[in-house]
Amino acid sequence: MKRTLALLITMAVLVTVCAACSKSLEKMSATELLDLGEKYLLEMNYEKALIYFNKLIEVEPRNPRSYTGASEAYIGLSDAPPAVNVLKIGLESFPDDIELQTDFLTRLIAIDKINSDWYLRLAHIYIDKPDTDSAIALLNQGIGVTDMSVDGKVKLQELLDELIYQEEREESTALAVPILGEIAALCATESYDAVFEKMQSEEFGKVTALVDFLREPFISETPSGRIGVYGVDSTTYGNYMLYYGDYLDDVRNGNGLWFGYYEGQNYFAKGSWQDDKPDGEMTIKEWNSGLAENVIYRIITGSVVNGLWNGDIIWSFERDSELTHIFPVKFEMGHWVILEVKNDNDDGKTRYIVSKSGNTSDNNTGVMSTKTPNELEGVIGFIHE
Repeated sequence: MKRTLALLITMAVLVTVCAACSKSLEKMSATELLDLGEKYLLEMNYEKALIYFNKLIEVEPRNPRSYTGASEAYIGLSDAPPAVNVLKIGLESFPDDIELQTDFLTRLIAIDKINSDWYLRLAHIYIDKPDTDSAIALLNQGIGVTDMSVDGKVKLQELLDELIYQEEREESTALAVPILGEIAALCATESYDAVFEKMQSEEFGKVTALVDFLREPFISETPSGRIGVYGVDSTTYGNYMLYYGDYLDDVRNGNGLWFGYYEGQNYFAKGSWQDDKPDGEMTIKEWNSGLAENVIYRIITGSVVNGLWNGDIIWSFERDSELTHIFPVKFEMGHWVILEVKNDNDDGKTRYIVSKSGNTSDNNTGVMSTKTPNELEGVIGFIHE
């Protein structure tokens, strides 16, 4: 307010000085005032140029050149503060004219380099166009200004980070959507071996990089159904798993497939989900595809609650399409139900018997034990390994 008042006082003084002019300023048209202002500006007679441009502001306030011309005259007189003030008045006079807003803000940045507000306002104009590249370049320019305040630079950096995040997200999404569409089509046709092959591809690696970048799952709508990639913490199956199946909004709900792959270790789960967790009947199959022969599949079938085995479960092993061992076991919310503890082993290790009535391929009774009775058992991605 004080700067605006000072500007008006300056204008009044200059008009008074001009009272002796051959033709009264009061009798001049807007065109005459503009022509004379431009004439004296070209002649670098900044005092006279300022008189005519300031009078033009009074006579024709909707003429944007009156403000920019006055600011150029002030700059010619090495008087930056009133140059900034007159541009601010111009900026406020044309709030809906994007081109003029851009021009005024560009001029303000050239004069008042340390004011972060000008950079932010102009950057938002570029963003709305949209012209993200220009916005990013402008924000980098502002951050590089030596004398700008720390708070000002922080504001510019925050907007810059947001723009870069959005730009990288759009680029990564464009790369992620096609490969997920291909995988969804394979899931729909139950071509699961091909799914695991795709999960080893460079293209799928770009999807996992996107999940890392977003720090949240990436879910895609495809012609073959919805599919998502999720970050997990598994020592066996890596840091990413793939879901294909039913969703309620972006929450896994209904029937779904759950894939994991890492360095030859394969994980496949098929069953019911509720509220983004495995819940209901579930069958899990695990194997090491790195083995050229004698691949052994571990197959677990039963009920899960919030991703944890619960109730009666069948724990079995398969080789060459033949079940070699079948063990009925029981869990209570992820914990083994221990039938017997045996310490009389040659190796001195304790065995926790969890099944005494298993069957083997030669119809012998099988016994199954575990070494880790206290660790939770369930669906990978929902237990700590």
